[in-house]
Amino acid sequence: MTMDELDDTLAELRKPTSREAYLRAFGALLHSGDTAAVCEALDDYQHEEALTRFGGSNPLEPFADLLERLSASWPVEDAHASTRRARTGMTGGRQLSRHDGISDKRTSHSSSASSRPGCRSSLETSPTRRGACRAAGRACANFGVPGRHNGRKGGGTMLNTWLTSRFDLDLPLVGAPMAGVSDGRLAGAVSAAGGLGMFGVPPAASASWIEEQSAVAAASGRPYGVGLMAWAVPDNPAQLDAVIAARPNLVSISFGSYAEYLEPLRQAGITVTTQVGTTDEARAAEQAGVDVIVARGAEGGGHGRNDVATLPLLQSVLDAVSIPVLAAGGIATARGLAAVLAAGAQGAWVGTAFLGCVETTVSEPAKERILAAGEDDTAYGRVFDVAQRLAWPVEYGGRALRNAFFDRWAGREQELAADEDARAEMEAARRAGDFDTAYVYAGQAVGMVSRGRTAADVVADFAAAENLLRR
Repeated sequence: MTMDELDDTLAELRKPTSREAYLRAFGALLHSGDTAAVCEALDDYQHEEALTRFGGSNPLEPFADLLERLSASWPVEDAHASTRRARTGMTGGRQLSRHDGISDKRTSHSSSASSRPGCRSSLETSPTRRGACRAAGRACANFGVPGRHNGRKGGGTMLNTWLTSRFDLDLPLVGAPMAGVSDGRLAGAVSAAGGLGMFGVPPAASASWIEEQSAVAAASGRPYGVGLMAWAVPDNPAQLDAVIAARPNLVSISFGSYAEYLEPLRQAGITVTTQVGTTDEARAAEQAGVDVIVARGAEGGGHGRNDVATLPLLQSVLDAVSIPVLAAGGIATARGLAAVLAAGAQGAWVGTAFLGCVETTVSEPAKERILAAGEDDTAYGRVFDVAQRLAWPVEYGGRALRNAFFDRWAGREQELAADEDARAEMEAARRAGDFDTAYVYAGQAVGMVSRGRTAADVVADFAAAENLLRR
């Protein structure tokens, strides 16, 4: 494309006379390969105006494939800093998260940028333009535009996100690392079914146990992850060493001081995340250097904060950070996955939905309680941790099925901490499988877990989110 042709193309984009003219001009610009000009167009021209004029449809839809391919060669460092104007313009009025276009590529931008005076320097220094370029490409891929597909079974374009692209998944779904519930078998089953399975490391677990479970999880040949409790690592540093040696694709290190562990994990080529329960925690996690944040709402089972519900937390975190965000807490069906994807999450972090699976380590008596539980049968607190003398930070209580022991001690945790008979009662109940006293951690979505299933069945059902998002 000559300079005169480029100027004519940009002029048409500034004031498009018709949808066809707009499509023709933008297509010519993309095919020219002039990355600086594309960035300039995406940033400087009012796509909102075009959207309004052309009936609200996204004028960039036909170019999803090309945008995805071109964006892979553009700089990443500040790509997430795209402006609200650019994000809105790319999605028909629906705001993109700032991280929608982040790529792992570190290649420099095209040398063609230097063909336009001033464009090279502005591209290098303007995170807005870089972000707009990437936001456009990812927007098309993420929200139902015919575009990039990862080539694996299932997983239509509306389910393609940063998560699926990063780990080559069928679905933007992570099986949460539930210590005492998910070992390598469940993690491997979730991964083999097209999600990303994880296993949780109990506080006293040995390095050899981690090695064994990692081998089981990796046997499917698909990506998997491991969850560590940050508060437990100082007393058992071999856990971190074992995880690094195993090289899982994703590591979650949460609930306590985790910042010092991020660099060793990332140096090993491992993607790192942490679970947050407030927007302030999310900001701190981004500052610390995690690759992706899990916004975990109070509905979630197991441990975490009880401060904010999933949807309010997710919305706030998406506006506050510039890195990918996964949603956790109360997501048990395709409807929940569709909801958080529509809000801007890059995927769902799901635990309770897998509690009825045959691949868990849950005992049959505990599983019977899970399958019989209703949505209002959980309770949140520190009773079970105090009874076991576990060193969980006080801000991270746990959500579990309510039982007689919990009701007896809720609000009397200080007294419980000094009661050795109660501690002995808990230990005996755990050994005997007496769940009137022993705990079964589960989230508020437990009412939707009504029958025993395989992990593959659960993962497959989440694929219906594709059709829900197309409505």
